[in-house]
Amino acid sequence: NTWHVPSDSVTIDWGGRLPELLDEARGARGLPRTCRLGAQFHSMLVYERGQFFVAHQDSVTDDDMLATLVVMLPSAHTGGELVVHDVHGEESYAGSRTEATCVAFYADRLHEVKPVRTGYRITLTFNLLVEGSTTPCPGAWENDIAVEQLARLLRRHFATARVGRYDSTL
Repeated sequence: NTWHVPSDSVTIDWGGRLPELLDEARGARGLPRTCRLGAQFHSMLVYERGQFFVAHQDSVTDDDMLATLVVMLPSAHTGGELVVHDVHGEESYAGSRTEATCVAFYADRLHEVKPVRTGYRITLTFNLLVEGSTTPCPGAWENDIAVEQLARLLRRHFATARVGRYDSTL
């Protein structure tokens, strides 16, 4: 229940920031540096008071489609939160009156838009396409902080002497 602006009526100027945003989305999704994400414009949606989008999964329209990017344009509105569901629960994104809010999530995630209570909620949606290998090259993640922390924890775990569960003197 929303207004759909035809894609051929929309011109988007990222001001040179799209590569940075896509790289951030790649990292947030845990994808290796051996791949890149590309953004394919899908639609512009305008929600007015009372409009919403029921919980759904996006249709995968391309073999390389991995995720969805929703850009909530700055607007004075209440309600209309984007809610993304996954195995860990749900995350809610309200948008902002003064800044664009970008949310990337895997295409198979159930998501919804709550009813808009006041004003207009305006979004641009993109299919995120993966380009290149999602399998890391040897050494591709060596400098990543999370990998270093994990390696340290594993070394500590396996270096710790195992304590027996029962007293062997009985």
